[in-house]
Amino acid sequence: MAQVLSERVIVACNNKDCIQNGALYLQARLKEAIAQAHLPLAFDTYKCFGACDYGPNILLYPQLELYSYVTPEDVASIIARVLGGPLPPARLIAELDPESRVDVAEAIELIREDYE
Repeated sequence: MAQVLSERVIVACNNKDCIQNGALYLQARLKEAIAQAHLPLAFDTYKCFGACDYGPNILLYPQLELYSYVTPEDVASIIARVLGGPLPPARLIAELDPESRVDVAEAIELIREDYE
């Protein structure tokens, strides 16, 4: 992960499972929306959040909230949330299995440390 100097960051999973589920297209839409609106936030990728069965996955910083099954149609609500807006649709909050919960918690801690 690249060190991004920003107070607000959208971090996308860049693992092969998320990519197979459309993450690259989603990432392109997120970057495009950020650039077009000249928003005060950054975009970054992470090798894997550990929630491979639930992707594409997005983590918001500073909220440290994981959203799963994210589609390009969710871009506006994801951007609004990282900028302090309301929670995105409930369908984006996956009921993670126990192993994935542990993996996600570890990834979140590493990301938090990286940005703070």
